Amino acid sequence: VSFHLDYLRTSDTRFSLGYNFITRKYDPGTRTYVHDLLFGFRHKFNVHLTFKATAGVSFIDAFGTNKTRQKSSLELINDLDKNTQWRLALENDSNPSSTTANTLDSWRFNASFRKQLSERITVSCSTFYAMGHYDESDIDEDFLGARLQMDYAIRTNIKAVLSYVYSDKMTDF
Repeated sequence: VSFHLDYLRTSDTRFSLGYNFITRKYDPGTRTYVHDLLFGFRHKFNVHLTFKATAGVSFIDAFGTNKTRQKSSLELINDLDKNTQWRLALENDSNPSSTTANTLDSWRFNASFRKQLSERITVSCSTFYAMGHYDESDIDEDFLGARLQMDYAIRTNIKAVLSYVYSDKMTDF
């Protein structure tokens, strides 16, 4: 469940307030709950360049343990023209483990590129690198991944997607 409010200061600047609630149920009946309270800022420098920043807090209830973690993101988007866009993002997030009270605190860097080749065909590629640390077990993890995707608009409201995703997890035990 998500709820967001936006305040448009000017046509180029906006502030936001958001709340997210996530619950996961695991066998044999254990649940985790995550409440996020987020404040955001977005500024369009010109017709091409946009900057976004989000900062907030996550309240995590997992396996009877309550934790509070920071959550943030920075994003730079460049619309080179109406058909071409690149994006760089840095995100800090925390996610509860599915089996223990461990929480994965991670930083993630993402770069992506999208190009609309024709009225019906769009191609995109993205790559990411993430570093994470499980707080209870003191385990570090690094993640690396990439995605290639092609979208084909069959009709105005119907789209076919073909994508290939590669990811690799490197764990330090």
